[in-house]
Amino acid sequence: MKYVYVVLLMAMAVLIPYGSAAAEIPAVQVIRPDILTLTLMVGGDVFESTAIAYPPSVDTVVGSMMVAGKGTVADTADITGDILLVEFVPSDSLPIQQMAWRAYAAGIDAIVLFGEDAPTYWEGDSGPPIPVIHTTDGSDLRSYIESNPDQKASITFGLHNFVALDGVGDVDAMTYDGKTFAVAVAGSALQVMDISSPHTPLAISHIPGEAGPNSEVRITNISGLPYALTSHGTELFIWNMSDPYNPSLTASMSDDIGGFDAIQDAGDIEIMHHAGSIFALVSSITDDGLQVIEITQPDSPRPVATIYDETSGFEALAGARGIEVANISGRLYALVAGYNDDAIQVVDMVNPHRPLALSVIGNSSDPWRLDGVIDVEVVFTDEDAFAVAASYNDNALQIVNITTPEMPLPERVISDDSGRFESLGGPWDIAVVETSGSQFGIISGYRDNSIQIIDLRDPSLVRATSIIPDYDDEDTDHVMYGPRGVREVDIDGNSYVLVAGYAEDTIHILDIDRPASPDMIGEAEADADIVLSLEAGGGLETVYIQNGTYVVVGSHTKDAIQLINMTNPFSPVPLQTIHDDDIEDTTLDGTSDIEVMKINDGYYVLATAYEDGGIQILNITDPSSIQLITDINNETASNAPLNGARGLDTTLIAGRPYILATSHLENAVQIVEMTNPLFPLMTHTIVHQAEYVQDSDIGHENVKTIHGLEGAWDVETFSMGGRTYGMVSSLHDDILEVYDITNPVSPWPLDIKYDEAAGFEYMDGPVDIEPFIIDGTMHAAVAAKWSGAITLLDMSNPASPVPVSHMVDNKNGFSGLGGVNDMEFVRLFGKTFIVAVSILDDAVQIIDVSEPDRPRPVGVLYDNSKLALDSASDVTIVEQGRRVYALVASVTEQAIQMLDITDVWKN
Repeated sequence: MKYVYVVLLMAMAVLIPYGSAAAEIPAVQVIRPDILTLTLMVGGDVFESTAIAYPPSVDTVVGSMMVAGKGTVADTADITGDILLVEFVPSDSLPIQQMAWRAYAAGIDAIVLFGEDAPTYWEGDSGPPIPVIHTTDGSDLRSYIESNPDQKASITFGLHNFVALDGVGDVDAMTYDGKTFAVAVAGSALQVMDISSPHTPLAISHIPGEAGPNSEVRITNISGLPYALTSHGTELFIWNMSDPYNPSLTASMSDDIGGFDAIQDAGDIEIMHHAGSIFALVSSITDDGLQVIEITQPDSPRPVATIYDETSGFEALAGARGIEVANISGRLYALVAGYNDDAIQVVDMVNPHRPLALSVIGNSSDPWRLDGVIDVEVVFTDEDAFAVAASYNDNALQIVNITTPEMPLPERVISDDSGRFESLGGPWDIAVVETSGSQFGIISGYRDNSIQIIDLRDPSLVRATSIIPDYDDEDTDHVMYGPRGVREVDIDGNSYVLVAGYAEDTIHILDIDRPASPDMIGEAEADADIVLSLEAGGGLETVYIQNGTYVVVGSHTKDAIQLINMTNPFSPVPLQTIHDDDIEDTTLDGTSDIEVMKINDGYYVLATAYEDGGIQILNITDPSSIQLITDINNETASNAPLNGARGLDTTLIAGRPYILATSHLENAVQIVEMTNPLFPLMTHTIVHQAEYVQDSDIGHENVKTIHGLEGAWDVETFSMGGRTYGMVSSLHDDILEVYDITNPVSPWPLDIKYDEAAGFEYMDGPVDIEPFIIDGTMHAAVAAKWSGAITLLDMSNPASPVPVSHMVDNKNGFSGLGGVNDMEFVRLFGKTFIVAVSILDDAVQIIDVSEPDRPRPVGVLYDNSKLALDSASDVTIVEQGRRVYALVASVTEQAIQMLDITDVWKN
């Protein structure tokens, strides 16, 4: 289950000097790697919506959608368990908080608001009791509900919401009430998805469970209703799927209880209809047997027969796996793959209460290729019946003529890597599909990470049709890992195949309407495998693009850039993640710092990569589609000293965009012109121990040597009096150096400030520099991690910075600066504040620096069980509407803590 916390926690700060009261810092929510998206689905259709607010533990809410009057919560008599649609009219509506609590008291599970003036986020002092969301499709939705009363609706939270696909082993499909659904099993977990639009599968519900290596699912209709039979470990379950949004458990069976003696570690489940009754055939890998269960009454399943290997003539049931039921010449047979016997048991099922051993296929070497036979299917021609068996250990298919089941005859063997059969390595499952006027076999190649499609028009002369994905095609964008279960489904007259990607926790949807040129068109991927890079430690920045608010997260340990839509702070939406290993020739290994820069009409993310030794440039002008532009490193830019690239800043000089990047390992600063982001121009390199010579008007030379770049860490720029300056910190030398970069081709060192000299008492480990202006005077703050301190400087004369005050951990009310790692400035109602995060104190310290010589701590918040501030590494500010939020990245918790700091100005 996925959780996002919307806890308005009122945390008390430390005592403040000068008689001021401590600020209360509301913790709004935690943005975790299962960062939220929201799906509102009514009657199978998805409506555009965003979350206004939600309680701490929301997963999926399902109920009938009801229409209320304007601004009301409807009659409380008959709405328990429903989802309420309300038109919000400010003049007529209750306050949203009051509306939510009244709805909760009436038994409503969720509220959906619409209207031009409907609120878009929660402004209350406490979290909502039920989900409150806003839809822009409200008028259409109201009309739809009024014409289709009691339509089922679901509100689901979670990234893509596929939360039950960890180790998915099997999948089946059903068409019900005009929609097509897939049910996948992963261990004992159940994932239900709407695949009516196969390009965009939608998760609609799930049953949580434990992971496990063997799990099977089979769907059947009983008395006009769909039921799913699933297996896991020693148990077998029957689920009522008539409401796919809310599957209900109908019955459960346990091995060795109540006559169910051979269902442990089910290898397969098959449905058989006989004489007006419905039976489930379950093979047991561990029990070496086959269990026959009557499920005509699904709430009262009863065992009717059990057969075991080496009893009553059964010789090929050891490690029983795949099952196929076939009607041959008017008589029912079951074929069971005996994995450990390297053979197939043919069973006469004319009397399901008394199965009879009929014959065995295989059980010797030649001419059979059935070593580790794992699945079997039956296909028919006009005159004959054939079994197609998958041999996992032989990497082959065995074709058998079973027209006379008592005397099976080997017909043909197809081996992997023979002819065009290239994807039969470890064949796991077979599905037979009729399309394009012929029969085709769809075989999952577990070892080959692909699907082999074969033409079964003439089983005695099988032909290779195609494979997917085609790894020989250099243009393919598709991959597949460890495919197991495959299942055919018809959607609107077209043929599709569902594939359970066991090794990647993914359901693939293949369009095989043209088997010779199949296509992977859709995926349902487990949330856990969509790795969102919130481990941070590589920078955090906010950018406003086209009336939208976005946050860019750099992950140092995950080597990645993550872009999040924060336009609605209460409903963050992940847009895209780019990992260093996912795309060739990226420079993101050890992402250390990020900046966002507007160049011409485009927006660009620039990221330093410590391990790769370079800078990656990405275009985010269209936030929904990040584009890799180019990178700068020793290979792409000759002699660019960027090994251990760390700090980064952007600036405009004479109207042209530039970036400055520090090299921690090469003790240097690289200046790059960015007028054309496709072709960055290496403008100048400032290197430790380099000599700079300046010719004066009177004919003598002024020579200065660079002394302050050993372990160069952070760099910041500012402009003043028509000139541009750069400030660089040295982590090894505990030094701050100032440069005049007005001429970026020929920068000039102005001054060096050392720790414990000239009033600089707390500059051990300077990791962050931030310039700011107060009352028209340029200042700068330097955060020193090992000193646990922040120093404020008067920068009105850049050639001679002057310290004006110090903020030191555990002195004068400052208690959250131990290991201070990052800072941001924010202006609130005429006051200037520093928001500082501490990687050692696991804290956020807010400081009023409106009077730079008298900084005041106005609030501090420490990590606890409901917050995500452990090893707080980065901070950025998001301004949305009338509210201001601080987003703090936690390295240890791989999360971002969102804090509402709007009201700290009052203290």
